[in-house]
Amino acid sequence: MMRGFKLPALTLAPGKELITLLVEVREDRIGLLADLSKELAERGFNIVNVVTRTELGMGIVLFVVERVGDERLEDLMEDLSQIRGVGKVTYEKSPVPGLAILTQLFPLTRDWVRIIALSEAGLKALYDNLSSMVGKDACNAVLFRIGYEMGKGFAEGHLRIARSVGIEEPLEVIRHVSVPLYAASGYGLLSMEELEGKIIARVEDNLEALQRLGSREPSCFLTKGIFKGVLERILNRAVSVDEVRCRAAGDDHCEFEVKL
Repeated sequence: MMRGFKLPALTLAPGKELITLLVEVREDRIGLLADLSKELAERGFNIVNVVTRTELGMGIVLFVVERVGDERLEDLMEDLSQIRGVGKVTYEKSPVPGLAILTQLFPLTRDWVRIIALSEAGLKALYDNLSSMVGKDACNAVLFRIGYEMGKGFAEGHLRIARSVGIEEPLEVIRHVSVPLYAASGYGLLSMEELEGKIIARVEDNLEALQRLGSREPSCFLTKGIFKGVLERILNRAVSVDEVRCRAAGDDHCEFEVKL
C-alpha cells in the first residue's frame, strides 16, 4: 500500500499534453466537482491532478488535465462556465510537455499561516552546518529555542481551528487538532498517552531523528522545543519535556515525557 501524498504543486506525466484549468467557484454545492469532472471526461480530457479550496461557499478548483482528443479549449471553457455554481474559467497550456507546476497555489498556507516546503536534505544540511559552525551544544540549544517559538506559533493556529469547530477543552485541542496536524505537516506520526501528571508523546518516523542517525544520545531538540511551545500555549501552564527514547540513538521510535 502506498504511503503519503505528493505535494500537489507538481505534476509529471512525460509525453502528455498538459493543461491547467482554473475554475472559479461561486456556489459550493453538492455535486459540483462531479459535474465538472463529467464535462471534462465527455469532452476527452483526462484528469491528472486536481486541487480544491473553498471557504464560506466560494473558492477555486484547479485541474491539470491531459487532452486526449482534438476538442477546442474555448468550447470547453464555455461549457464549464455554464455549470451552476461556476464563475470564470481560464486555462494555461504547459510550455513543456509532461510538466505542470501550479504556481497558482502560491502562497502555501497552513492554519492561515504561510509555509514553505523544506526537503530532508535541506534540513540535514541545516543541522550539519549549524553544528559545525557553533558546536553541537550551541546548535542543540538554538534548535530547541527555534522549536519552542515555532510551537507557540503552531498552537495559535491549533486554537483557532479548535474554536471554529467548537472544541474548547485544552486536552481535546491537543488530541483532535495538534496530534493529527503533526503528521499532516510531515514531521512524524505522533501519538499521546495521558497519565497522572504527565503526557507521553511517541513519534514514529520522526523527521528530525532521521537526519541525525548515529547519535549516542537523544537528539531531537527541535521536536522537543515544538512540543514544549505547543503544550505550554494550549495548556496555559509551564511544562518540562524530556526525550527518553530517540530513533537517532538507535531506538525504534522517539518518546518524550512531558511533566505537567
